[in-house]
Amino acid sequence: MRLSVVIITWNGLAYLKACLESLVPTFDFDCDEIVVVDNASSDGTVPWLKDTYPQIRLLQNDQNMGVAPARNKGMWYSKGEYIMILDNDTRYLSQKNLGEVISGYFKDHDDVGLFAFRLRNPDGTLQDNVRRFPDVFQPFVARLGFLRKIGFLDKSYHAHLMHDVALEEVTSSLDVDYVLGANQVFRREIAVHLKGYDDFIFYGPEDCDFCLRVHRLGYKVQYVPAVEICHEYQRNTRGFGMRTLKHAFYFYYFFFKNRAFFKIKI
Repeated sequence: MRLSVVIITWNGLAYLKACLESLVPTFDFDCDEIVVVDNASSDGTVPWLKDTYPQIRLLQNDQNMGVAPARNKGMWYSKGEYIMILDNDTRYLSQKNLGEVISGYFKDHDDVGLFAFRLRNPDGTLQDNVRRFPDVFQPFVARLGFLRKIGFLDKSYHAHLMHDVALEEVTSSLDVDYVLGANQVFRREIAVHLKGYDDFIFYGPEDCDFCLRVHRLGYKVQYVPAVEICHEYQRNTRGFGMRTLKHAFYFYYFFFKNRAFFKIKI
């Protein structure tokens, strides 16, 4: 098997329908596969998927395992030489065959361990899906706008989101610190070596953590604008509430794990 696209979903049937309707027509199921991991949805996702796309491999969890554990379960169930993680709230905007694009890119760039395609918002504007490694302020500065009225926090916020780089003008690959988990593409051998995402992280910085470990193996992480994907970006931790606090818990666990006091570094 050449490519495995792994999608996790939890009560997101409407999004999943749009995602698969855009992806399946361009897909070569003779060489590639789609694996959907359902986190105990109660909205009819499983029967709909079985009836509509029997060619898609389905994994059913009896509870919501969270992001990292579910992605790992899908990866270890998959068979592809290359793995692409894709959020269920995405739509594939290209007519290019994903397996050909991804395998070709890795064969031409043996120093690249992981990359992400260009993401767009539903209105067509560019989405910031590439980042610099965060400092300790990011969980709150990103969600509490009034904090950005403080000069050094505002500077930190924009530096983290790489607002000094005109991503819309980037036409070739760009080396970056990390890319969002909505779309990550990597070699299976790297996932195996790293033992996948950190299972302890229910949701939060599992994407940043994984990219950091790819860097530490000596590989590059890149932004590759050759393919475009629309992403709804359902941030479940906007504002300040229990989910924000949980996100912050996993974020600071990530810092503690890496013995970082102020900023994550390779």
